[in-house]
Amino acid sequence: PSEHIKKGRHIHILGYSQKTHGGFVALVKKAKDLGLTVSCDVGWDPTEKWDISIFDMLSFVDVFTPNQVEALSYTRAQNPEEALEVLSKYVSMPAIKMGRLGSMGKRNGVAAYMPSFKVNSVDTTGAGDSFNAGFIYSFLRELPIDQALSVANACGALSTTAYGGNTAFPTLKQLKTFFYELGEKYQDISLE
Repeated sequence: PSEHIKKGRHIHILGYSQKTHGGFVALVKKAKDLGLTVSCDVGWDPTEKWDISIFDMLSFVDVFTPNQVEALSYTRAQNPEEALEVLSKYVSMPAIKMGRLGSMGKRNGVAAYMPSFKVNSVDTTGAGDSFNAGFIYSFLRELPIDQALSVANACGALSTTAYGGNTAFPTLKQLKTFFYELGEKYQDISLE
């Protein structure tokens, strides 16, 4: 795997669990040593222990995108705002996915909340992965946190408009059209 990551500038990892902790920490450290940025989405902890040793790994991660339950469980926070503050002590750009309620995140000391977009949803499979893709794209483009959350929310929402997970993941052209149709509030988002 290290030969492959040497060719990139960013690596996204998922599937973290207590069983994979050591391997993930080693991989993230290797990526950082090679000058890559790193994003992570943990997924559900089937043990529901939510082991705090995850923070050992997160201290090497640039972008972390848990859902609300995962964020609250790992941080032991009482609400998403508190969880975001805890995560931002470890990760330079955390985001918390809250489904129909939208998302919140923080970058460069600026926190933001963005509501979800209303679409004709038929299948939510893959919406979180699509959110991640939009958020990582925004991170790499250095978009401000409010724009990054808007792009991520749009990617997540649009991916639910067809069956089969990421089959409806939008192209840049489709994202531009989507934001154009939403009106002036979304016109400054720089997608290219």
